Amino acid sequence: HVTQLSLSPTVVFEYPTIHRLAEHLATVKQEKHIVSRQAAFEPVAIIGMAGKFPGGANDPEKLWELLIKGTDPVTAIPVERWQMPDGNKAFAAGSFVDHPELFDAGFFGISPKEAAALDPQQRMLLETAFLAFQDAGYPLPAIQHTDTGVFLGLSHSDYMRAHICSDDMEAIDPYSLTGTITSTAAG
Repeated sequence: HVTQLSLSPTVVFEYPTIHRLAEHLATVKQEKHIVSRQAAFEPVAIIGMAGKFPGGANDPEKLWELLIKGTDPVTAIPVERWQMPDGNKAFAAGSFVDHPELFDAGFFGISPKEAAALDPQQRMLLETAFLAFQDAGYPLPAIQHTDTGVFLGLSHSDYMRAHICSDDMEAIDPYSLTGTITSTAAG
């Protein structure tokens, strides 16, 4: 309360001696002062972008090219994505992101079983967040413990229904819930 700093409840475990805690508090107070002075003069800046879009536009530049050319990314529904009931023509086409199955789970430290339960939107979120930082020229370790924000929009997905509500009880595992609820994506 005296320092006017917001501290983590774990700070006493991370800095278990009075000396180490005092050094940490002095460093945090100094960094907060520097950052607050800089923040007063710095506007919000978008420094990196990434995206996966239909029509093979797997980055913002390719999306722009697609828009300038007036390319229509609507195609027939890929057979591997969705099997239509016989005779049902209600949904014959749509716009689809290329190759969602190419997600590199190992790169993100995710087991194959967990990756199979992970909603494709969340897989793409991991990939595009990484690519946005790469686009900005920031390696991920450099932004840890900084005032960096990642903003996203995530919509409801039928993946949960297809995964959890299927009749295949073998497909449901401990990752079924965490891989399909949207609130975990922000973490």
